[in-house]
Amino acid sequence: METVVSHYRNNERVVEFNSKYTDPVFVTSFPTLEGFAAKTFTRNMFRDFRKEIEGACAMNTELVIQDGGKLYFKCNSFGMPEIDHVV
Repeated sequence: METVVSHYRNNERVVEFNSKYTDPVFVTSFPTLEGFAAKTFTRNMFRDFRKEIEGACAMNTELVIQDGGKLYFKCNSFGMPEIDHVV
């Protein structure tokens, strides 16, 4: 049991060290946002955050109507222009 706990604690220390003292490679077109997220989040949370950024970048948006204070956008996924959503 002690060996398992020792390995677990060692793994936690390695992950914590990597989060604090190493920089991830930025892959999106938002290096400022990625840099802030890399400094704020743990490495695992940063990977999840980056997946969300990549997913948002894969959306095409177009302003359709501006009605007073409301804006309506037509959105579709990159590579699937035939399926539109108005938000």
